[in-house]
Amino acid sequence: MKEQNKNERPLTLEGRWDILYSDYPEVYEEFASTGWANNEHNHLYNKFDFTGKQVVDIGSGTGKSTFNLAPYAKLVIGVEPIKGMRDIAIKEAFEKGITNVRFIEGVAENIPLPEDSVDYVTAITTVLTPPEEAIPRFIEEATRVIKPGGTIVYLGVPPGYYGGDLDHVIQDEWAIEKGPIADGEWKRAGFRFEDYEIEQEYGSLDKIIGVYGFIFGMNAIDYLREHNKTSITWRYRWYFKTV
Repeated sequence: MKEQNKNERPLTLEGRWDILYSDYPEVYEEFASTGWANNEHNHLYNKFDFTGKQVVDIGSGTGKSTFNLAPYAKLVIGVEPIKGMRDIAIKEAFEKGITNVRFIEGVAENIPLPEDSVDYVTAITTVLTPPEEAIPRFIEEATRVIKPGGTIVYLGVPPGYYGGDLDHVIQDEWAIEKGPIADGEWKRAGFRFEDYEIEQEYGSLDKIIGVYGFIFGMNAIDYLREHNKTSITWRYRWYFKTV
């Protein structure tokens, strides 16, 4: 990636999610908020009953998944390691008057909660890397903090769908290598899974390039321009297990 003036935003991060999270949380917020025709959380609410439950939401980012759980749950605790992300979530909670959420610093492999303290552990598109190490550790930690009979739920993408329907264009080497490994880790741990598809509509070529293209790279940007494409079809996979 070409070196930029520190005040100049690059055209693309070429899949550098770590830089996105730390330096451009507002772009992640826009990506997480933009044009979902069929909100992925509807599938979660139809599958699991969060009414009156205490939930810890791992990798809560700017709070979208946490806020979507709040109308159903008694309490949702968002765990997020990056301060810029937490700051956006805390500000939004205050502005919207959402009182049954809180956000704390922490990671999936070391959840800062006591044993048997929550009914659900959720992780919505949380990055667990390297998967062969991080997924077993997350499962161990989630099992520790969850009450007997509670459920662990993880939302990811199945192999071959990194970046949605432009996976074949992006050809991210990390996703090609690690996607099947991650899928295998969940299945070996006894998690069941269900797939579904949703459409993300950006509304304009400029917006999809400025958000999706900014994250996923020049191959994606060139394809979007060539095909005048303003939407992305995503396939998601729920992994879930009662412990």
